[in-house]
Amino acid sequence: MGKTYFDRLRKMKRFCLFEATLLLCIGGFSVAAILFGIGKQWPGCIAFIILIAVAIVLLVLYNKRMRRIEDCHPYVLTLNTPLPKETVFEKLGELPYVQNSKIYSENEAVFFFRKNLHVRALTVYFSDFSKTEFDRAKSRLNKKINKAFAIKPEISKFEAVKAVRLNLILTDACNAELHGFLSRNAAETMRRVEGILNIAVDLNRGEVLIPAMFGDCIFSDIRKYERCVKEICLLSGTVYNDKSTE
Repeated sequence: MGKTYFDRLRKMKRFCLFEATLLLCIGGFSVAAILFGIGKQWPGCIAFIILIAVAIVLLVLYNKRMRRIEDCHPYVLTLNTPLPKETVFEKLGELPYVQNSKIYSENEAVFFFRKNLHVRALTVYFSDFSKTEFDRAKSRLNKKINKAFAIKPEISKFEAVKAVRLNLILTDACNAELHGFLSRNAAETMRRVEGILNIAVDLNRGEVLIPAMFGDCIFSDIRKYERCVKEICLLSGTVYNDKSTE
């Protein structure tokens, strides 16, 4: 049985913890080696130097294995049933932890999720996706949202730790431009002060398309990324299949 999408995310989180543990050990071993060296207890000093070297080798090897680019294509999570466009906003409003929302038109809305994260989900529908039109819609809606909900343009570092801007793109079919847009590494956008995640929903096929996360990832960013994905998957029940696009 192949590893599932969420198994891969758990593996990435374990790597982050393993990396932090090795770095902590290297720091501790270095201090111990210095202390033994000052006391001229050379056997102990040499032993800790060897341990430092072993820890560094493990870190480099595991880092090389985990941080290689495995797949830059977006992942596809299949929902239990396709989602009719007419019911998407209604279903989004019924999701757990939605504290506030505002529908601007039949194609544009915003939803605020609050539990462990503070997610601002900007939702836009395109029959045929265009990055230029998406940027224009995003800029226009963000101004309306900031004014309507009295949101400050800047947030504190404490708030930023839990904040995510989710751009949810609804479309009848994923075209080449949307596929290319979602092929960007999610780690790059999640690393910003207020993490940004772009997710698309192919309404006709009942699929959620998610940018892959790889390379230099941070544990907290992986957790935020995973929680956002799971929240969106609740749109149509439990995810039962996952794959990466070719």
